[in-house]
Amino acid sequence: MKMNAKLENEYSGDEVWSHFAETAKKEVDSPDFNTDYDILNKLKEYLNPHEDIAYVVYYFFYNDSVKWIQRAIPILDNISPMECLCSKELINRLREALLRTPL
Repeated sequence: MKMNAKLENEYSGDEVWSHFAETAKKEVDSPDFNTDYDILNKLKEYLNPHEDIAYVVYYFFYNDSVKWIQRAIPILDNISPMECLCSKELINRLREALLRTPL
């Protein structure tokens, strides 16, 4: 990746994202995941209508998810995930950042 390249320009695509988000949703909804649905539902409210992003964020950050979406994230060029919801380009930046997040 080039030094000045924006993450949204490296977006893996909607098909890759959809598969990843569906996998995260299945994991979060499985009985073994021990999901706190109060937190997940609050996250879905904040990220409405992007339920797919809510499931992926919860999959990675569990009970810290709500705090995570509200803080500046270096890989997002120091804007918050919430701020990424204002345009398609920034949504793709957020999605690509999540796709690259290690487990």
